Amino acid sequence: MSSERWACGVVVAACLVARAGASGQVAGGPVAGAADARTLTVGRAPAAMRALEYQFAYRPIDEIDGDASSQWYQACVLHGTDDARSEAISGWLARTPEEFDQDAAWGAVSGFIHDVYPLLRVAARKDRCDWGTPIRSESIGTMLPELAALRDIARALSLKARIEMLNKDFASATETLTIGLELASDLGDSPTLIQGLVGFSVATLMCEQLERWVQTPGAPGLYWPLSRLENPLVSLRRAYSFESSMLEFTFPDLARVQSGAISQEEAARLSAEVFSNLAEMGSENGAGPAAAGSAAGAGSAAGSPVSVAADPRARASLIAGGMTAAEVDALPGAYVTLRWQLENFQKYADEVFKWSSLPYAEVEPSMMRVWPAMAAEMEGARSEQPMLMVLPAINNTFVSSVMLERRIALLRVIEALRQHATASGAFPASLAEIVDVPVPNDPVTGLAFEYRLDAGAAVLSGRAPKLAVVGGGGGRGGVERRIVWDPAAVEVPKAKGD
Repeated sequence: MSSERWACGVVVAACLVARAGASGQVAGGPVAGAADARTLTVGRAPAAMRALEYQFAYRPIDEIDGDASSQWYQACVLHGTDDARSEAISGWLARTPEEFDQDAAWGAVSGFIHDVYPLLRVAARKDRCDWGTPIRSESIGTMLPELAALRDIARALSLKARIEMLNKDFASATETLTIGLELASDLGDSPTLIQGLVGFSVATLMCEQLERWVQTPGAPGLYWPLSRLENPLVSLRRAYSFESSMLEFTFPDLARVQSGAISQEEAARLSAEVFSNLAEMGSENGAGPAAAGSAAGAGSAAGSPVSVAADPRARASLIAGGMTAAEVDALPGAYVTLRWQLENFQKYADEVFKWSSLPYAEVEPSMMRVWPAMAAEMEGARSEQPMLMVLPAINNTFVSSVMLERRIALLRVIEALRQHATASGAFPASLAEIVDVPVPNDPVTGLAFEYRLDAGAAVLSGRAPKLAVVGGGGGRGGVERRIVWDPAAVEVPKAKGD
């Protein structure tokens, strides 16, 4: 396997992306004390003819039978990647309402709307998506060149939706945002973490515009449409399952190590292959010299003559596992060392992936007690156990997932507050006063969001996920939304270019 394939491999990319949270910016004044703090001004929600007049998921009657991946891929080919275009679209998304020139912004996406958008409309309506990611054949070296174009497509969708909301074309904005959310969901139903993490990024871009929606004067209420979204919108369950087997996908002969059906010569060859490739991955993707050097040394030793002796630690481990010293000494030395490495990898892989099916609020208390020591142990073992380099930073993927869940839950609470204020003329003194709709809890804690009134404004907040600072992932702070009630806001102010 070439070093280029390892450099672009899905596990390497996932480990890197997992260290960055899904984040974004939207117009609104910052509020001190939280990493994501914004001020939103909302007005009355107009009376709706139907609770689900606007929906962000297609009904079965509106879906098309078939696989969406071909249209998503065609859209990527047509759209391609263009740094200048991407920078221009990102620039428009970052503009404040006062700076926004909708005619110029529309020009930045007009080609996309004409050429690419029709394909996206078809893709989003397909009732399933199989990306055909060749994990079983290409394993850790699988290339995913479409992800850059899909991120750029999501930015273009986000800008299109912003312009449509500015013009109060909520029906078109609904379709645009639905396409983005369907893309995010389809990326989540993939066999790699990097695809799912890009799904988080796409969904976050759509949430930015949903937050603009609730601030648009005269905007329809979104409480029930948001409540109908899948939860989680972007699921990593399939990716966790595949990633837990990535080492075996990459080196299928490892199964023979566990069964014992491997000769000294074959064990030596397999050891050399495994550890030399791990050394390439470690050196080219930021692993410390100790880890890369250990992998290279293991490969070199395994490739030496057949009489290579077993690592003393490997011999001791197998004896501790129930074998007699005579039984261990009768085995090929390279086999003993490789089996020890593999069994240690499997032990740590179980510690990583066993948490992956549980809700974050259930995971956090227990994981905070055991994970710091486990992460430190794994980091210490990495220099001598190079197989551990393929394990993702699992705590950071948990954080990325719950931050998206929290974003949607916050929007639902904001819409519940807007609905209450529309009916009563003011925000409630506590969230418990909202009785017409269920008020979602904070997915980070499993408890109600913190809430208070401050000079007539409603302030929602939630603490940072504690797992964001465990295992070297870097801290991601809490959230705060200061919501200002403006009952007179019924018209959209004119923007430049009108």
